[in-house]
Amino acid sequence: MVERNIALIGFGRIGERHLESLLTLDDSYKIQVYDKFLNSPVNNIKAEFVKDIDDLNDSIDVCIVATKSNVRKQVVEDLLEKKTVKFLILEKVAFQSIDDFMEVISLVDSKQITCYVNCPMRIQPIYKKVGDLLELKSPTKFTYEYSEAFKISSSFIHILDLFCYLCGEYNIEINSHLTGFKDSVKHNGFVDFEGSLSVETPDGHTLHLEKGSNKFTEVLRINNNEIDIYTREGGSENDIDDDRVGKVIFNNEDSYSIPFLWQSFLTAEYVKQVTNSQDCGLPLLKESFLIHRPMINCFNEFLSKSTKKKVTTCPIT
Repeated sequence: MVERNIALIGFGRIGERHLESLLTLDDSYKIQVYDKFLNSPVNNIKAEFVKDIDDLNDSIDVCIVATKSNVRKQVVEDLLEKKTVKFLILEKVAFQSIDDFMEVISLVDSKQITCYVNCPMRIQPIYKKVGDLLELKSPTKFTYEYSEAFKISSSFIHILDLFCYLCGEYNIEINSHLTGFKDSVKHNGFVDFEGSLSVETPDGHTLHLEKGSNKFTEVLRINNNEIDIYTREGGSENDIDDDRVGKVIFNNEDSYSIPFLWQSFLTAEYVKQVTNSQDCGLPLLKESFLIHRPMINCFNEFLSKSTKKKVTTCPIT
């Protein structure tokens, strides 16, 4: 049996979801977890928690870096200075600055590492169905209506990646209709935004991110001369179910019920795919940079105008 070494760096809320998924892998996958802020030991029969990055295996097949964005570049540099890694999966928002992106892209290229960013909307079953139904014969309007729990600062990148993937276009212009920002409730030292955003491609396809009327779940509407697609990510207009079964309605006639998968169902699939077939369907780092860049610039411009101070490092994660 071929053994594969899997490392998870960062054991916060999203790191816990990654580990839940990794623990479903068979015994050929050896899992290690490292988080410098983990004060108490975590006992798990299938995962080894280590106290220092040096304690990770020297050769790592897949490493998931689920730290906060402000330290991710340093973590990647420390990791690759000490360990050999075949595949990297970075949490989004990948980095807070254009310079950090460029430096890490150069680093992983020099070491011939395949690096992905965890923007999995494009591989969600519900959006694969949307892709099958989608026709882009005429300019198409995408409207993503977000719920009360949605955070623009951390989740807009998911929607942006899905839009660019479905359109096959990464040369985008983002226009801010943001109305304000506030300190993040979940992450000290970071911000969340209020308001809306719009995106346009050279072919005239548009994306509008706006507050929706549904309190519990997100809704995507897609319209052009040929099609009308309504997608609800989970639950109903009144609540959301634990299984999060979404719905796709095509041209107000054909209806499909399709799960919207939690992260704890996804990570193990990434790992199996990259170790078995050398790809997993997530966007590569260079590809993701093409959409992170205009988003970071848009947010920085808004923050600079709002604070009357030049902002080049965007405080989002």
